[in-house]
Amino acid sequence: MLELPDVEILKLYFRATSLGQKIKDIDHLNNSDPIQGLSFLGFREKLLEKEFEKVDRRGNFLLVSIKQLTEMLVIRFGKEGGLHYTKQDASLTEEDESTRLRFKFQNDYELRWLDPKNLGEIYFSKDLNKTSILKNLGPEPFSFSEEGFRELLGETELLNVKTFLLT
Repeated sequence: MLELPDVEILKLYFRATSLGQKIKDIDHLNNSDPIQGLSFLGFREKLLEKEFEKVDRRGNFLLVSIKQLTEMLVIRFGKEGGLHYTKQDASLTEEDESTRLRFKFQNDYELRWLDPKNLGEIYFSKDLNKTSILKNLGPEPFSFSEEGFRELLGETELLNVKTFLLT
């Protein structure tokens, strides 16, 4: 799975390239369906003519709000996953051969979701606090102060730092 800093960079990339873009079509490639809880056709129909409104990150997940929908996309990248914004008529580069989804925008560009190992997943969520893959995540690293972190350290018998950070 991608590390948090990698997903933070993808969030910034998504924000710079895809927010405010109206979706005119979505394709899936590699005969794989990363959409959870909905068929690809249902997913496609739900997003056609909609716009990506806001993007955020929670842990290693990308959270995408969509205009006209109460649900949000939760994207879990697999190993080595990524995004590539390019012209729609651009041929698949070596990097793009792992494209699983293409969000085609009305401006003749598209956002390619890359997932070489086919381990990524996409969910729709109405309430992030009740989404099973998100509800057990710990606090965001920048959500508490240095003092708060020291207090947390003081409450725990510290055997080693790595064990502490992973629990």
